[in-house]
Amino acid sequence: MTNLWSFLLQTLEVSWTALFLLILKRLLADKLSPRWQYGVWGVLFLRLLIPAGAFGRYLLTFPAAALQTAKETAEASLSSVFCDPFSPVRVSIGIPWLSGVPKSATDWLFVLYLAGVLFCLARYFLSYVFLRLLLRRGRPVSERQQKQITDVCSRYGLTPCRAVILNGIPSAFVCGVFSPVLVLPEKGADDKILLHELLHLHSMDAFQSILWSVCRSIHWCNPFLQYVFNRIGNDMESLCDQRVLELLEGEERRKYGEILLDMTNDRYPRAPGTTSLSNGGRNIRRRIVAITRFQKYPKGTALVSVCITLTLLPALLTGISAMPLPSGDTFPSSFNTAGAHLVRCTTAAGAVDTYAKGLMAQNSAWLTAASPSQEQTQVDELVQELRQKNLFFNGDYYLYNPVPCKGRRWQALLVFPTSCLYDENGMPETVYNQEHSAEETAWGYHVFPVTIFQENKNRWVVAAEDGHQQFLMEDTFPPCRYGSEDLPSCQTTVEGETGTFLASLQLIYTIQPETASGGNGSFFESINAGGTTFLPPDRNAEFSWAFYYQTFQWTAKDQSAVSASCSKVRMNVSFPDAYTADYDVDENPGAPAWNGTLLTGGGSSFGGTMTEPGLPPSADFRITIFFDDVLQESVTLHGKEWLYGNENLCS
Repeated sequence: MTNLWSFLLQTLEVSWTALFLLILKRLLADKLSPRWQYGVWGVLFLRLLIPAGAFGRYLLTFPAAALQTAKETAEASLSSVFCDPFSPVRVSIGIPWLSGVPKSATDWLFVLYLAGVLFCLARYFLSYVFLRLLLRRGRPVSERQQKQITDVCSRYGLTPCRAVILNGIPSAFVCGVFSPVLVLPEKGADDKILLHELLHLHSMDAFQSILWSVCRSIHWCNPFLQYVFNRIGNDMESLCDQRVLELLEGEERRKYGEILLDMTNDRYPRAPGTTSLSNGGRNIRRRIVAITRFQKYPKGTALVSVCITLTLLPALLTGISAMPLPSGDTFPSSFNTAGAHLVRCTTAAGAVDTYAKGLMAQNSAWLTAASPSQEQTQVDELVQELRQKNLFFNGDYYLYNPVPCKGRRWQALLVFPTSCLYDENGMPETVYNQEHSAEETAWGYHVFPVTIFQENKNRWVVAAEDGHQQFLMEDTFPPCRYGSEDLPSCQTTVEGETGTFLASLQLIYTIQPETASGGNGSFFESINAGGTTFLPPDRNAEFSWAFYYQTFQWTAKDQSAVSASCSKVRMNVSFPDAYTADYDVDENPGAPAWNGTLLTGGGSSFGGTMTEPGLPPSADFRITIFFDDVLQESVTLHGKEWLYGNENLCS
């Protein structure tokens, strides 16, 4: 926790967990043993350690979205050092620390909170130190008292510890973890009191009290959790009472209750690392009522308790639901946009799908959900540009040419076919149709260069690059899902001894059926935005289909020399993948129509479903040139080398 908002999110999620446990404990108060009643707080302790939203899920999503909205509203006019206005509220660890010099009001509020944590920890530490110093004034117990302690330990199979007598204390207690001391009052203590404290020692309750004191300090300004921590301390004492009563018989149990009754008005140590039979009059009254209802629970109860706890663990520790993607409204509310910062696209394909449909719907919340955290301003500018240009989308889109870069990062093109292109003045582009002898609305493509990368664990994002481009479509068939000469391709050129080798590759990925009527998903679930119909974004999507189209060209360095030296020029393209067929083309160099080049190519689908873009098997290839079937030259290229960071993406 490095800022005020991360603390608020953490304490909010912990509070929901505590509230649920309190309700559950109330419902099962007389059905499950005190062992479970205290042991179930272990779930809360783990929740205190696990950062809120670490798994992309929350116990309740609405409060988390409301907190994000409040953060963006408050931080918009501030210059905070500890957080960015539009970054999602994240908790990296459940312990607060200072990450810089405070500047804004919210920074100083976090410093104030941190000072409170340090004050509480210091107060607990000093009270413990003071108590240990006070114990130095204690004197060793008498032989009779030592024998009494030894007898109790032998009778119940417990381990004794050093014991001292201290004047002025009303009841016995244990102090310390690594060097525990059993502190007795001047008047001594009953065997049942000794048994209670030695059971505390046996169960390491003093160490547990230290852990709860640290948690209490971290959440010192949350009154609800302070109440919960008090309940935890009382449940610890109730559990110890249960252990004592299970070891005692008949009349001894009644006498144990009388001892508790006599301590109703006694003071008791509050320092961490200590345990005491007395815990306040009101709490003792509850414990006495529990003693009157004492029962030994069947062994099967333990199994039920374990099953209930294991059932609770996944939901309470990792959250119940992920932040839902906001609605498909073209003008989402600030609440939806703020909540979108907490949405996680768990796959690269999911980020692409959310971003692409955000473009088609001109929905800033969807674009925000799939964009880097620091780019809210760029998202707002992009949406404004889309609305000004009045772009029309058909409802289909494709991911073109995802070129691998350093790390898990790809540069690619988002391609949207459209049946209506607009010029700079907002007027439809037209082309002359010779068949119909008339001007018609131009078909084409909207192209958005993007970068796809993993911003952090379990969150993929898409960043816009270089703005929007338009390409005219020369022919409406075949569709661009099979490649298009009108669109950019990845190219590489190699100068050889016999001529120039040119390889061109287009990679095309689809994520969902092209439209809502494409067969996957219900039409009634589809989104209609500006006349465009498509299925809602899928943040966990996979690439459902991939296709490659590539061409290979060789251009003779000296056409006349080649024509004079042979009667056939042949180019063979082979692939290391056994399932990819070779390409082979030949020409007669002496023919008048030969222009000095050889050209071949083709395409095919590849791969199955995938969450990240991959390369087709044809990305690795060898081009060989033959003159009259005599090998002249061979060039080998590997996809991961010539496609890595390819600068000719849009050539």
